[in-house]
Amino acid sequence: MAKNDRERYLDEVHSLPADATIRVKKKKRVMRNSKGDNPPKRVLSPYVIFVRQERPKMVQKGVSQFNEIMRELGQRWRKMSDEEKEPYMKMSEQDRYRYKHQVEEYLK
Repeated sequence: MAKNDRERYLDEVHSLPADATIRVKKKKRVMRNSKGDNPPKRVLSPYVIFVRQERPKMVQKGVSQFNEIMRELGQRWRKMSDEEKEPYMKMSEQDRYRYKHQVEEYLK
């Protein structure tokens, strides 16, 4: 079977015009970090900070299903005004500052 496929492939390649190009997919290389295995954690978004604070409260109230908790928190987040989201945005900015300094230290 493989021999027949190879012969068919070679016949098709030889029947192509001389100026035709054949595209071959190349394997992507995985870049490894030479600095070690402890890179800085990424910046947390305001929504993620909100979920981290509110999820334990939901569990204490008795809601145990993950999808129910996340659905409720997502609805609450969408209903919040910008003023109500402001503390989470400030925390995210502080986390961004932390990340910036940790990256500088990591790349030294």
